[in-house]
Order: sequence, then C-alpha cells, then structure tokens
Amino acid sequence: MLAFEFPADVWGTVSDWVMITVTAVTAYFLWNTLKSQKEVQATQNRLLKIEQLRVKEAFKPNLKYSRVDIAVKIPDPNKSIVNIAIKNVDESPALNLKPIYEDDPEVIPIMFKPILKTLKNGEGYATLYFGVNSKQGEHLNCEIRFKVEYEDVAGTQYTQGVFFDAFSGGEEFRTYDPWIIKEIDG
Repeated sequence: MLAFEFPADVWGTVSDWVMITVTAVTAYFLWNTLKSQKEVQATQNRLLKIEQLRVKEAFKPNLKYSRVDIAVKIPDPNKSIVNIAIKNVDESPALNLKPIYEDDPEVIPIMFKPILKTLKNGEGYATLYFGVNSKQGEHLNCEIRFKVEYEDVAGTQYTQGVFFDAFSGGEEFRTYDPWIIKEIDG
C-alpha cells in the first residue's frame, strides 16, 4: 500500500474529479461569454441612441426668417408694418405651424398670412405682419419677439424663439435653437 492513497469514499474517484474540473472550466467560459454579451449589449444600446438621434435630426425642419417688403398701407404715419417671412430650408416639412406672440404694446401682431399648416422646402413661405411704432418712410427702429411652434413628420413638437431688431438702417434676426415641447416615443 502506498503512503499517499486517497480513499474513494472520502475523496471520490478520478471520474468525480474530472467532472468537477470540466464543470469549473465550463463555468469559467460561461462567465466570460455572459460578460462579453453584456459588453456587446451596452455597445448596441449606445449605437441605438446615436442612430435615434441621427434619425430625429434628419426629421427636424430648419426654419429661417427674413424681412420681406409687401406693400401694406396703414393710415397712421407714425406706424409701420414689418413683414417677416418664415421659410423651411430643410427637406423635412414643418407641420402645424403656429406663431406665438410676445405681449408688447409697441409691437402689435396684425395677422398671420397665408395660413399655412405645412412649410416645405422650396414651396413658399408663411408671413407674419407686425404693426410697430416707427414713422413711415424712415429707418425702422423696433424690436419684435415671437415664437413659432411646429412639428416634424415623426410627431415631435418644437418651439423656436425669434428676435428681430431694426436700428438705424440695420436689421438683425437672432433665433434660438428649437426646443422640443413634446416627443413621440416610437
């Protein structure tokens, strides 16, 4: 009898030890596989978020504002009409266009014409008319603030703030980036 004998009823047989070893190696590889799958899933989630943002940006209309000269006569020589055109310069249409006017006694929104529900690139523009306290025939001197609400074809609703400043013969439009009011989750 050898000095290093292991009794089978205490230590088990070689086949028991082989089974334990195979189970341990299998568990190790399963753990690494699950860890790898978790990393792949996290990467796919990041890529999905990037793709969703890309698609959302592709649907977002891009509105531009400019002053247009449209002959509108008013009887008061101390008032002038400022006509602001809204054009969509992007491929995705702006739907359900709606102006929101600031409360300002110096600037009175007169009308929103034509009433367009949709602004498409290259298919016209919407016009906002404002009455301002500025003498006819002189350089405009006024500030006009308003917002435009609209939505994209995916149903996301936006609002965009616009500031028009006319001073000593100069004119400037400043717009804020569109803010999301309501987003439709798909």
